[in-house]
Amino acid sequence: MLALLGISTLASLVASLVLGVRLLRLYRRTREVPELIMGSAFLSAGVVGYVFMLVGTGGAEQMPADVAEVSFLIGYGLISGGVILTYLFVWRVFRPTEGWARVLIGIACPLVAVTGLPIGLPTLGNSAALGPGELAVFWLGHAVRIACGVWGSLEGGRYWLAMRKRQRLGLADAVVTNRILLWAMAAVGSVVIFTSTAIANAGGTSMDTVMSPGIIVTISSVTFAVATCQWLAFLPPRWYLSWVARRNPQPNV
Repeated sequence: MLALLGISTLASLVASLVLGVRLLRLYRRTREVPELIMGSAFLSAGVVGYVFMLVGTGGAEQMPADVAEVSFLIGYGLISGGVILTYLFVWRVFRPTEGWARVLIGIACPLVAVTGLPIGLPTLGNSAALGPGELAVFWLGHAVRIACGVWGSLEGGRYWLAMRKRQRLGLADAVVTNRILLWAMAAVGSVVIFTSTAIANAGGTSMDTVMSPGIIVTISSVTFAVATCQWLAFLPPRWYLSWVARRNPQPNV
């Protein structure tokens, strides 16, 4: 079980690091905002924030409690920054002109930021021991993070269905269509991860008891799957591109 957790963690870190650097280098050439947003999100949440979170939780017994706590809070804040950037990415890519989408991110992003501050610290403990105000922050913080993945998966799925129809008519590229699907699948995976984390945090009594074997297996497996989908979506190897092309031959029109 620990081996599975280690493999998924390493895969996620490597994928986030490579993709983050690659997208930021691409931004230097294209000056396109989506590359800047997503590249920054990968590095903020997937690399730096993830490492601080691992140190704060996994090293809780090997370091002073206040040091572990600070590390956890830094990681939590950086991951919250990655969630905000992901909200912005979904908006810019899928709904750039929709007024309701601007309202949505205008509400969701500040909520993510506020619940990522030290006030979100009760997420480390048992939700049953929280007061009404703390409990509201606890569930609001998790809900707004889960909602980011839900929105991303719905927009990606909707766009993928539209692209599939165009592809059948020879009006859309199979690789681009597949990348949209992979993005949507990765977003679904993030929903599972954030939901599992919420369940773990609600049931735990301290940093070293929130991760049950079932939660570890779920998060590790889905994390590996998300890293794979992200890698294939943003940095697909040639053999994968050839496989997609073979499975989706262009129709004769």
